[in-house]
Amino acid sequence: MTREPELPDSLEVEDFDGYTLEELSDYVEAGRVPRNARIESSPSCRIALEALERLRDVRSEMLRADVEAEPPADELWIDRILSQIPPNSRPGRRIPLEVPGADGDFGLTEGAVRGLVRGADAVVPGALIGRCRIRGDVEVPLAPVSVEIEVSICYGYPIGAAVDALRDEIAQRLAEHTQLNVEGIDIDVVDLQARGGE
Repeated sequence: MTREPELPDSLEVEDFDGYTLEELSDYVEAGRVPRNARIESSPSCRIALEALERLRDVRSEMLRADVEAEPPADELWIDRILSQIPPNSRPGRRIPLEVPGADGDFGLTEGAVRGLVRGADAVVPGALIGRCRIRGDVEVPLAPVSVEIEVSICYGYPIGAAVDALRDEIAQRLAEHTQLNVEGIDIDVVDLQARGGE
């Protein structure tokens, strides 16, 4: 059976606006009730919460499965996904935005863009995004950039179709919500995980 993961010791001390990853995980497991306004208003906490919720959903699917009939799962994959939450939740570089007709200096953070990219796996069944990197000079308007992600695919889902769907969803999200000049979206499938039968 797939094990119930524990947060690695190295992540328990990671700070998200005063909270640890373990505290955020407990908040997710409680259904985000009672609502914690301080957590919900923190961008880095919200990115971590979304990643933890997606991981919980995929893990629940695997725990329901009779994985003894499937190839054995690499039990370290959950730890690898968890290890990517802290770096992907940090603000990172500032990306300028041009807002026609508006006075002021507008921008968004690299962390917000990574959160946007990571959210793409929620609409692609069987996919779970881990590491996300944005390559290139995002601080220069229209400079060419590329996006690199690592993804786990649940056993039984067509890998090629999942990768194509992820690439399309990520491209659409970036075009709709950013002004980045994205020249490429590179997707590496790093894990194939057991899941339940149909």
